[in-house]
Amino acid sequence: MLSNNITKYCFLFVLFMGALCANAQQIKWTDLSSLKDSISLFQKPILIKIETDWCGYCKMMDAKVFSHKKVVFEIGLEYYFVRLDGENKDSVNFSGRWYQPASFTIRGGVHELAMYLGGIEGHLNYPCLVVLDKNLILKKRIQGYLNRKDFIDWLQVD
Repeated sequence: MLSNNITKYCFLFVLFMGALCANAQQIKWTDLSSLKDSISLFQKPILIKIETDWCGYCKMMDAKVFSHKKVVFEIGLEYYFVRLDGENKDSVNFSGRWYQPASFTIRGGVHELAMYLGGIEGHLNYPCLVVLDKNLILKKRIQGYLNRKDFIDWLQVD
């Protein structure tokens, strides 16, 4: 009977630890509205992923890049990760300025903030990755899908 209880508790412990490990391998995304508060507590650069809900390459990056252990743990310690919906329908206050949603609808239209941060020569392709320093100054950006190795290489190059 004691052996049976020990086996049951060991099994439950293994399940619990597995659940903790599974949750630990996910990016902790910071909400854009709370970014200023986060930076005031601990200053580090910001990585913004501009995406849409219909973008297959955005979802592929989530599955193949942003779920990888090295990205989650090592890079996650050095950056705030923020998601920005490129077709957001709300006005957004960023760095003391209000940005508006698109007033036209071509696939929903591109939000002003998404275009401001990620646009290159008036175009925005998804996904778009943007790095800002702790003062919210643009350091670099790249449009399109990156595999894990290319993402890590791009992020580390200064």
